[in-house]
Amino acid sequence: MRILKATAIIAATLLAVSCFKDNTVMYREITMAEVVNPNQVVTDAGLTYNIVEKVSEGSLEGLSRVLIYCNVLKQTGDKEFNIQLLDFLSPLKKDVVRTSTLTKPDDGLGMDPISVRSAWVSAGYLNLGLAVLILDNEKDHTINLEFDDTAPMDTLRFTVRHDDGVSDDLNTFAEDNVVGGAYATFPIANLLPEGVTTLPVKLTWVWDKKYVVNEGLKL
Repeated sequence: MRILKATAIIAATLLAVSCFKDNTVMYREITMAEVVNPNQVVTDAGLTYNIVEKVSEGSLEGLSRVLIYCNVLKQTGDKEFNIQLLDFLSPLKKDVVRTSTLTKPDDGLGMDPISVRSAWVSAGYLNLGLAVLILDNEKDHTINLEFDDTAPMDTLRFTVRHDDGVSDDLNTFAEDNVVGGAYATFPIANLLPEGVTTLPVKLTWVWDKKYVVNEGLKL
């Protein structure tokens, strides 16, 4: 009954909205993009977005890669649109760390709890939505992506590494633990062997003292 009631409410809302003219192309799009200037970005799909309205605080000045949340208002040219910027964030952007460069398994990268909540490949980047365990708000957290270049190159194998600045071992979970969120983006197109255009991507990370693996991505 609750589902039917909700469906009826949605249908009524759509009928009400249809009575008014609305030229918005797309509502509430979330996408990664490269910053051209503070008022223009190019999305990973190759679309140019001109920021003509801005609800969010802050500026894109000095940023290179951003995750934006926007309403696409109007098409102004071939692959070019005006948008209303609702919000944005600048993800952690850094190169991968190759396993062959490590002198020992940890080598300062950390093995503290981190979880991949979302992952996708776009424009040659591996983008990650992450959850991290926070034991001390005063400590700096370091996140890296280790690329196993010693394994067979039939798959791109990565381990998400986290150092919480508190301890060198896997931390114990408690009811009062705080979990924080972060986004990170890593260029990985240059990791493909010569002549290869696509490979499976395998992600491994540590959360609550267990290894979790996701093999559902492809570059």
